[in-house]
Amino acid sequence: MATELIGHIETTPGVSGGKPRIAGHRITVQDIVIWHERMGLHPDEIAKEYGLSLSDICAALADLVADLLAGDVPFAATEEEKLVTRVCKRAAIKAGQVLSHAEMQELARQLEACRSPRTCPHGRPTMIHLSAEQLAKEFGRR
Repeated sequence: MATELIGHIETTPGVSGGKPRIAGHRITVQDIVIWHERMGLHPDEIAKEYGLSLSDICAALADLVADLLAGDVPFAATEEEKLVTRVCKRAAIKAGQVLSHAEMQELARQLEACRSPRTCPHGRPTMIHLSAEQLAKEFGRR
């Protein structure tokens, strides 16, 4: 763990399932990430709502980034799940990759069949909703 995280993030067997958490709290790094990434809360809002310092929030997000850069899958429940996720990442369609119309349709069908189709294993969105108004605005129609 990076030096700047020392004092902010701790892991204790038997506390919060042994997951990395904000020192002195039962709030896990995963909680912070969910509030920030999935619920759209700003770090200042999280800090104020849960009585944490902004440094705590930044340390939690930095801890996640360090794990991701190291190739870890931080929130995977089991080693098997981590392995499956790593294999899937390598086989994933990459940005800029050209697909045929049939491949795109099959990909959409597979996505719809997923347990959680709206996010990737890291919690990032796999799709976004654009209203007709937003779409028209993007194409200069309004």
